[in-house]
Amino acid sequence: MVGVAGRSKACKNCTKRRVKCDETRPICKRCLKAKLTCGDWPPSLTVIQFEGHTKRQQQTPELKQKSPMVEESALEVTRFSDPLSPWSRIMIPSDDIFVNYTWAHLLRSSDQMDQTVVPGVDRTLSDQCFLALATSYFGNEHCEQGLVQRGFRRYSSALKGLHEALCDVSKSKTYDVLESVIVMALFEMLMSDSSDGWIAHSLGLERLMELRGPESFRKLPDRAILQTSRPTVIFAAIVLHKSTILSNTRWKTIPWDENPSQKDPFQYLVDILADCPQLLVLKDHMYASKATEEAQTLASELEEHTQTLLAQLEIWKASWDASQGDYYSETPVTSSAPSLLSPNGPPIPFWTTNYQYNTLRQANAMAMYNAAIILLLKILQELTYSCTLPSTAQLLDRMYTAGIEICRSAEYHLQVMREGAGSFYILFPLRMAWDAVGKVEPAIGVWLTDVLQQVQSGAVGRWAIAGYLLNINAPAPEPEQERITES
Repeated sequence: MVGVAGRSKACKNCTKRRVKCDETRPICKRCLKAKLTCGDWPPSLTVIQFEGHTKRQQQTPELKQKSPMVEESALEVTRFSDPLSPWSRIMIPSDDIFVNYTWAHLLRSSDQMDQTVVPGVDRTLSDQCFLALATSYFGNEHCEQGLVQRGFRRYSSALKGLHEALCDVSKSKTYDVLESVIVMALFEMLMSDSSDGWIAHSLGLERLMELRGPESFRKLPDRAILQTSRPTVIFAAIVLHKSTILSNTRWKTIPWDENPSQKDPFQYLVDILADCPQLLVLKDHMYASKATEEAQTLASELEEHTQTLLAQLEIWKASWDASQGDYYSETPVTSSAPSLLSPNGPPIPFWTTNYQYNTLRQANAMAMYNAAIILLLKILQELTYSCTLPSTAQLLDRMYTAGIEICRSAEYHLQVMREGAGSFYILFPLRMAWDAVGKVEPAIGVWLTDVLQQVQSGAVGRWAIAGYLLNINAPAPEPEQERITES
């Protein structure tokens, strides 16, 4: 067979960077634009003889003289596990297919991973971690359990390598290790039925950041890895009701102080979200306090901080609206949208239009904004004894509105997930929407459950985290006496 599908013809630089090469020789446009030295092209002709079993690759004498020997790992071919699968009747070079498929169908235009490439940056370990992710993801997408299990075995091997790197002083603070931890957390979100894995990786990533300090993230690609990982670290802190170093002013300013223009509105929104976990810590302390006077003091402090963050969100939203222009449009709802059953007439939809955004990043920003609004209003709802707060009815109305806003954007997120550009950023907002409207409107609750089922099962994506998202509950408040003893 000549020109076997999946045999990469890209230059070595583009293959390593995991980007599509235009294959212009002797210097491709990708390398020219990135100011990299192009070269080391694979053979222009590859012949594979297939006679019912795998043979070593054959090359003509002329090709052997013009190109170096291809590594044996690049010649790996795989017979897929299911004999009835169409994949089982062809032999393809597996790893390139897995990696390219994952970039195209899972991470295209998303913020989970960054493709920033800087010459001289070692990515050996992170590439190994990403190959484990890509193998299981490809197998899951094509219902090939053999590949899924191979990916898990590669995950175990990569995890061992990561542990060894963390124990090595010369490697533990490198970009390669940081990116590897992010890939591992992503693997857990996609493949695991438990929140323990991605939360553990997120806490480990935060610890590595703390050891390095914010000054180490001023330059690319390190700043890009910080921007990519901040939401994940914050979400883990919200789940655990623990504070995060990312709420510190130094972590909000120093990485961008040399290039302030590189910090976009979305990152300023993340700055506000980073302060939310500390409110949950303060709330737990308030409930754990046995002294009435202390509890009242903590409640006043909690109310003040929560109101401050709500005001910051409103300022951010006004700035966002002024800078983004017409960043969304509205389209009529589909028949799948939830409706309120009317005894004397046709069902009444809870909303009549859905939001369509110009970019996924804009959609993520608005979903995160409304999720943060709900989170903060839920805290105030527990402090309604204060005469300075709005009434419970006012708080519930505002939460309801924010929850409906998230629901109206869900169809857009589902669509981009179908196109392979989805992101896990919608999952936290969907959980907040469940708290705000899903619990009070059964029809919306059923609809949200169905949306998460689509995200989990693979109808529009394959995020295992969606399967248990509604079951994640806040940890029980720690008794005051035990808390003081431990401190």
